[in-house]
Order: sequence, then C-alpha cells, then structure tokens
Amino acid sequence: MDLINSSSKLIPLEREYEGWIISNIENYFETLGISYEIRALSPNEENNYPADELLQFPESFKVFGLQMKRPSLNAKNKSLKQWTDLKWKLSNPPHQYQKILDNNCIYYCLPAFTNRAFRKQSLSHCYFWRPHKTTPKSHTFYLKGKNDISDSMKWRTFINEVFKCKIGVKFDNQKILSRYLKINSVLNRESRVGDNQSEIEEENTTLYLVGVELP
Repeated sequence: MDLINSSSKLIPLEREYEGWIISNIENYFETLGISYEIRALSPNEENNYPADELLQFPESFKVFGLQMKRPSLNAKNKSLKQWTDLKWKLSNPPHQYQKILDNNCIYYCLPAFTNRAFRKQSLSHCYFWRPHKTTPKSHTFYLKGKNDISDSMKWRTFINEVFKCKIGVKFDNQKILSRYLKINSVLNRESRVGDNQSEIEEENTTLYLVGVELP
C-alpha cells in the first residue's frame, strides 16, 4: 500500500487531515499516560467562549501551536506517483506565514500522504517545520529540492524536543494568552483558497494549541 494514491489527483480536505492528526496526537499521549489538553482556536469560538476559559492550561504544561496545511500536487507532474511529488502552499491566508515566522512557538504540521488508508497512522507521516529568517522567501515548499523542508522533524523528534523544553512555552501568563489570540486573529482574517483540484474554499484556518505535561 502506498502513501500516495496514484490513481487519483484528489487530495483529502484540510479539515480531514486535522481530524486524523489530532486524533493520533490524543492517542499518543493517552497510550503513554501523559496528561494533555488540545484547544482549537478559531474566530467563531473566540466569539462564543471567554478566551480565558477556552485557553486555560495548567501552569505545569508546555504549550505549542500547530498550523496544519494539506499537501497539493506539484504542477510539474501529471499525476501523483510518490511523496516527492507533493508540495505545500503556505501563502493563504495572507500574512499567516509572516506571523508564524515571527512566533517560534508555532509549527506547521505538513502531512505527506494522500491515501486515506493511512489516516490512523497519519502522525507518523507528517513533518513538523517552521520557517526561519534565512528561509527562502517562497511560500511554496517541497520535501526535496529547491525550497525544501529538509530541516523539518518527524513526530518522535519533535515531541522529544518539547519534552526537553526546546519547543513550546509555559502557558502561565496573560501576555502569552494575548499573543496567541492576536496571532489567530490575523491568521483568520482572510479565507483560504485551495489549489490543484476542483477545490472547496475553506472558510477559516484553525490554530491548534497543544498543552502537555512534561514527563
């Protein structure tokens, strides 16, 4: 069974990837008996819930942000054949890329599969990556070649960096809370537009905040 569904150019929607990956993260922590909390921060929820209540984490938790982006087809290829044919466009909504660049607590979560049969193992097939000041000023990135994400991490390395306190922040003051709210307000200012298939425009982009108790 291949990670890439070569018989079809159709790629799962971003909300599908989000559901699969968050479910995998929950299963990971629950299997290890590690306390965690996950918050999906979107404009609608900000309007309906008090922010302090929605985003309350225990002071002992380390918190990091995940911005998920669905892959798309490399236009140079007529069909998807392997994972190197994938790319991720990070240009929509406008200003999101720069805000993530400016906030080192947020990482892109980039799934590198299109075959839905791998949904229960989705976490093992994602790359965790964030741009740096020296990253080429392109909003389209690849696994290999020009504008690649060669400095990305797989989940095991990424979560170990969290446990070592090299990634994330302690969510114990209002300054951090306000920063996340401000970031998400900008991230959701404009809607995303998909590419490379008869896409459905997805209205909002969700920033996930993951809080985990350090073992």
